[in-house]
Amino acid sequence: MNGGRVFAELKRRNVFRAAAFYAASAWLLVQVATQVFRFFHVAEWVVRWIVLASVIGFPFAMAFSWFHEWTPQGIRLESEMPPNESKTRQTGKKLDRWIIATLGLAVVLLLTHEFILRKEGRAAGASNAAKIPGKSIAVLPFSHLSSGHDQELFSDGMAEEILNAPLLRRPNE
Repeated sequence: MNGGRVFAELKRRNVFRAAAFYAASAWLLVQVATQVFRFFHVAEWVVRWIVLASVIGFPFAMAFSWFHEWTPQGIRLESEMPPNESKTRQTGKKLDRWIIATLGLAVVLLLTHEFILRKEGRAAGASNAAKIPGKSIAVLPFSHLSSGHDQELFSDGMAEEILNAPLLRRPNE
């Protein structure tokens, strides 16, 4: 019975809606960061910190949504609001609109990434494949297969020399 009251109070204070809005916003922020930061050569650790900050900030956002209420006059403490003046239903509708807008933006970003950016990436990959010369060589490392380990450095050195040697061309090419 007590769990039902807590659930009802969480619902009344719009904590679930705030959680949905926070999760959608954090996901959208991480997606934008992973897509945009690579074009500006921002280090990967910055994206990791954004993800960590989003995860760490979630409990604080939920505590904030428990103790505060969004009203037309701004954010007010729940304890300062008389119960008959509560605007939770109106606030819930506004939060629903924000959640829908954030999720809509996330869907647009996802579809853009899937159908536009990947198509451009495939076209660029096809043009790069056309630039590979007709004659090329791939050097695999030599494996040391003898029972003694005295020739291991020799096989490693041979692979390095072949990789670093200039390409020999025939005079008629």
